[in-house]
This record gives sequence, C-alpha cells and structure tokens, in this order.
Amino acid sequence: MKSHKLLYLLAILVMLGLAACATPPETAAPLSANPAGQTAADPVDQPASAASPALAIAAKAAVEATVAETAAIERATSETTPTEITPNVAEAAAEEYLGAPDPLQLNLAINAELTDDEIASLLFMREEEKLAHDVYIAFYEMWRLPVFENIARSEQNHINSLLRLLEKYGLPDPAQDNPAGVFNDATLQTMYRDLVSQGSQSLLDALYAAAAIEEIDILDLQADLALTAKADIQTTYQNLIAGSENHLRSFAQMIQRQTGEPYAPQYLPADYYAEIMASDVGRNGLRQAGGGLGQAGGGNGYRGDGAGNLGQP
Repeated sequence: MKSHKLLYLLAILVMLGLAACATPPETAAPLSANPAGQTAADPVDQPASAASPALAIAAKAAVEATVAETAAIERATSETTPTEITPNVAEAAAEEYLGAPDPLQLNLAINAELTDDEIASLLFMREEEKLAHDVYIAFYEMWRLPVFENIARSEQNHINSLLRLLEKYGLPDPAQDNPAGVFNDATLQTMYRDLVSQGSQSLLDALYAAAAIEEIDILDLQADLALTAKADIQTTYQNLIAGSENHLRSFAQMIQRQTGEPYAPQYLPADYYAEIMASDVGRNGLRQAGGGLGQAGGGNGYRGDGAGNLGQP
C-alpha cells in the first residue's frame, strides 16, 4: 500500500514538472534578424512549444491511470484480504476446539459418579413428588379447599429441584410427558389410585390421605439420605424434608379443626412427629426418623414389606 502512494506522489511531481516546461515565459524572446533581414523563430523554442502540450496530456493521463489503479487495489484489498491469524492464535483455537468435551461423554462421566442407589433414589423421588402434586390437585378439584392447591404449588417446586439434579447428572426424567396420575413406578401408580379413592370419600378422608403422603415422603427421604455422600443431593433432600414437615403440620392442623382432636401420626414415630409439631418450620431433615419405606424398605409403612410393595398401615 505504501508503494502505491509513492507512485501516486511521483506521478504528480512529473505532471507538475511537465506543466512547468509547457508554460511560456512571461516575456517572449525577441525575433532576431539574420544578415539577410529575414526573421525566424528560435530553433530551440519551436520544437519545445510544439511538444509540450502532448507531454502534458500524456503525463496527466498517466497520473489518472495511476490514481485509478491505486484506488482499485485499495478497494480489492479491503474487500478480500482476510483478518490475519497468527500461528499462536490459530494453535490456541485448534486446541480449544479439540479440547472441548463431548457433551454425551461428559454426561456419561458425571453419571458414572453416582452409585446405583443414588440413581434409583433420584428417579424414584422425582415420581414420588409428582404423586403428591397430582393427588393434591385431584383433591382440590373434589373439595375446593385452598390448602390442597397451595401445597400442590409447593410440590411443583420440589419437583423442579429434583429435575435440576437429574439434568446435572445426565439422568432421564422418568415422568417426562406423563399426564397427571400416570407413573412409571408400579408401586406409585397403585398408591395414587388408593389415595385418590380414599380422598374421594370425604374431605376428612382427603386430609388424612394427604397427611399420609407427607409422612411417607419424609421417611423415604430420610432413608435415602443415608444412601448418598453427595452434598448437593443431601442438601436437596434435607430441603424437601423440611417442606414435607411444613405440609404435614398444615394438614394436621386442618384435621384437628375438622375433628376437634389432635392428629395422630400414621407412619412416623410419635417422638419425631411431636418434634415436627413443636417447630414452626421444617428442620431440614436433621433427625433420622428411621423405618425407611419404598426404595430403602423398612417394613414400617404404606409400602412396608421392604420390597416396595404396597401395604396398609
């Protein structure tokens, strides 16, 4: 680009020089008389004055051609010249591309960090929280009691927290695209049917069924806490336990208003239930209730033969 500008400047200087040569002096040279008295123009001036216009035109044309060529080159350069990539930049880009992990392999690697018990627990708890949500929606449609609708919203938050863990560890959502009341787990499917049937008998029966759901949920979460050392899973389960304790307290209070008598726990140990009722908020599952149900199986509750089969209290 610098060479083009130098040519351009040189052409201008040439044109200026030729133009100066072509300009006649302010005072023309006088004609001299020869010995014969004849007059003649200066033999040097005559060819110069005849040649100067032609040279000036040629110089001007050369300058215009140079300018046009320079402009064309500049346009072409600006349009077609790619951004310069130094070897270091190119190598860094290649290393970044080649070093990027394959998303599928990354999910498999993360998934491999979980034990079989942790995987089974996450998948089961995701559907168990859906069961609580779906039962409460069904009860609200039956009885129009706001507590069912409010706690169903809270159960959706529980579901969302479990979905985040499933996504983090590359696990499929077992309830994806399943409508309300439909479950992949056969035990939960039977449990849903029985609870809805119970709750359809009366409002009080629905409240007892809801309280049973929260007690069973607490016991399953407590049992599954012992199956994992993962801090994120532990924190999530403890938060879910705290939420279930709050829900149980609400349902127990509603039952007492209906019957005039304190609610007696259906599955939880009496001392643990007493601690829940004595607290204003859930305690994040810090107490091991024992007697695990469902996945862990302990033989103490609704699914209580330890093999995940539905039993009666």
